[in-house]
Amino acid sequence: EDSLGKPPGKSPMTKCPDKPTSASGNKVRKATLLLSSVIVSILILELGLRALTPFPIHGPLVNRIPHEALGYVLSQGLPYVDKDGFRNPHADSYVDIVTLGDSHTYGVNVPFEHSWPYQLADMTGLSVYNYGVGGYGILEYAYLFDEALKKRPRYILVGLYLPNDLEDYCDLATSDYWFSALRTANLDGSVCLVNTSHRSDSVGLRKRLEYAFIHRTATGSIIRHIQTERFHIVPAGLTGTRLDIGGHPLFISDDRLKAHSRQMDLRYEATSAAASAARHLFKEMAVRAGNAGVGFGVLLIPSQERVLFQIAQHQAVSSHLWSQCVENENALVRDFQAFFRRHGVSIVDAFPFVQKAFDRTIAARKPFYPFMDGHPFTPGYKAYAEAARKLLRSVSHPGRGY
Repeated sequence: EDSLGKPPGKSPMTKCPDKPTSASGNKVRKATLLLSSVIVSILILELGLRALTPFPIHGPLVNRIPHEALGYVLSQGLPYVDKDGFRNPHADSYVDIVTLGDSHTYGVNVPFEHSWPYQLADMTGLSVYNYGVGGYGILEYAYLFDEALKKRPRYILVGLYLPNDLEDYCDLATSDYWFSALRTANLDGSVCLVNTSHRSDSVGLRKRLEYAFIHRTATGSIIRHIQTERFHIVPAGLTGTRLDIGGHPLFISDDRLKAHSRQMDLRYEATSAAASAARHLFKEMAVRAGNAGVGFGVLLIPSQERVLFQIAQHQAVSSHLWSQCVENENALVRDFQAFFRRHGVSIVDAFPFVQKAFDRTIAARKPFYPFMDGHPFTPGYKAYAEAARKLLRSVSHPGRGY
């Protein structure tokens, strides 16, 4: 025995490390199983929603096919999208009316037959082909004008949405196709390479992931739709103004007001360059339409902010952002009205038509706009169509009577 009285070669007793208990092991297994079940359930839900519904549900169109000049066209996987990638029941070779425009001409929130081009077709008995796609702007309209002429129409109408059609100029102006084409036409796209700090490049990772989930998955888009349109819950961190419109709540975010206000402010170099390009391209389209014997006209589509401005003032909403946004839009409307009239281009502002339709709809206790979307429901698109019918009268031959 050693000096401690213990058998030689033996060390003092030490306690072995605790092994995971069966209870803690079960918790880990249950948590892993639960997480796996949730992931599998979300995947099954996502696949089911994509198979059974138009994707994304109540979200911006992301089913897009790349296009060199247009940036993208729509996938035929979307309802009533023809082989050329536009929202029509079929790709007609020859039509009476061709419409160019963005999401307001496409007809967000309504079936294709309730979009203003097809409501106009019902009102006049004329055939129509709709080139409207969300996110399109003046460069897309200029490119599609050539495609429109190939259909030998009697009329080509442009649904011009000033709150973002000028901004969309910069989305294409720096592309390989357009940068050289604009320089050939003595138009400058290089201004779009600078002053981009307002864009989403600086958005944090969490916001990017949230955006991707909401806008690029069917599950995320329907969750957001239920959250906002069913329960009228404003997403966390979003500030803005709530209005009560005939018992139907509406929310206008400060981000939307800031974006639209800047996109219509000619003091910004990019906006001013886009406005100059728009004037040049529209003047060129008008000349070519006249040479081809085609009636050409522009329909000015008002923003939600412009339509709701008087309501906001009546409800004592004091917002410098809102006032500035509407002031910029009104100034831009006057600017383009004067330009088009100076160059003999027929133009109709749809604002008074939308205002009347809005008043009638609210009087009937029905919603005119969704809770958090600037695109109207069917009555709003009908108002656009009524304004377009007036536009047709100004570009048609005397006595035609539409």
